[in-house]
Amino acid sequence: MGDRFSEYCRLCTLRALDDGWIEEVDYLQQLQAAISGRSSAQRNLLFEYQREARISFEDMEKSIKKAMIRNILLGEVSFGKDNEMIILYP
Repeated sequence: MGDRFSEYCRLCTLRALDDGWIEEVDYLQQLQAAISGRSSAQRNLLFEYQREARISFEDMEKSIKKAMIRNILLGEVSFGKDNEMIILYP
């Protein structure tokens, strides 16, 4: 039972990390396009990008932690053929 619960927690955590990073990469691509449009504003574009990216990274960390807990507490487990664990995430 302990091994299955550990595997369940691991899978829930990986799902939260994957979803968080996918959203972060998408945001950074959008940010890059938005920052490049600010070139006429006479600002340091690299500084602007790094500052916004750091804020976004910190927000991502918080959202991943929340998603990990949500996945673990609300995930529904069933078992398929060969006793394979199938998880439905909230």
